[in-house]
Amino acid sequence: DGMKKIFFDAGLRFHVTNYLIFGIVSELWFFLGFNSDKESINIVHYTMFFWGLGLILHFIIFLLLRRNTIRGIQRSDIFD
Repeated sequence: DGMKKIFFDAGLRFHVTNYLIFGIVSELWFFLGFNSDKESINIVHYTMFFWGLGLILHFIIFLLLRRNTIRGIQRSDIFD
């Protein structure tokens, strides 16, 4: 069970890292003028908004699962 928490924690860090990198690169893409005439910055903002909602949900689930463990070990495994 402790390994599941480690992977879930790594998944959250991966999710946050990708969110930040995508947001920065996308904004720079438009700021530097690499976008086409048919691309709108609004699509990036909508993507970041909805992805952010998913990230918030991921973080809440992470916090709820973390509450049930002590240093990554389920409480039921410690206190039988």
